[in-house]
Amino acid sequence: MAAPLKITFKVYLEAQERWTPATELLGRAEFVVDSYLRLNHLTCCSFQGGFFIDIDGKPWSDESTVDEFQMTMTWLHALTRLFEGAPQAKAAPWEESGMTLTRIGDELELQDVHYSGAIVLPKVRVLMREFSQQILAESAKFAKLVAELKADVERRRRLGVSEAVEQKFKEIEDNLPVGIDLHVAELAKRLDCALPQLGKTDA
Repeated sequence: MAAPLKITFKVYLEAQERWTPATELLGRAEFVVDSYLRLNHLTCCSFQGGFFIDIDGKPWSDESTVDEFQMTMTWLHALTRLFEGAPQAKAAPWEESGMTLTRIGDELELQDVHYSGAIVLPKVRVLMREFSQQILAESAKFAKLVAELKADVERRRRLGVSEAVEQKFKEIEDNLPVGIDLHVAELAKRLDCALPQLGKTDA
């Protein structure tokens, strides 16, 4: 039987040493950009965020199984593939992930197995409809945050910045997902078409 779930997209701000829900960062782009500028060195590892998934009220995916922003996109790609008709798809939300998504009727089976054979995230089943809706909603928040960060960087750039700050701006831009809004829109379209065939949740 599918278990109840709650999905939250969180961003790690290294300067604060804290994982923060994307919801709390919307409208606070200046604060987020400042937190990146405060770091002495920006690398791809400075830009971490992903889906924290609670199943049956307990953490299933947390900070140990999320990674760089770019890897978040693999969840959207995998779900889109399933809605296109594939029975199974792969995601890679962290560097050595072997996440497998298998559609079984109205349910979605999830499991992450490391290449060594070790089970990182045990097999669980959730409702396809609910899981996809929550992933989509949280992805939309992240997409909006990405747009706000890019806009804030551009605003400051127009005012004039030092060469050192400009280098950090480029690092920020290089590590923000490209086309996330398009991926969100594509998944939303696929989900909307599939809703009449998917079982309804109790909500």
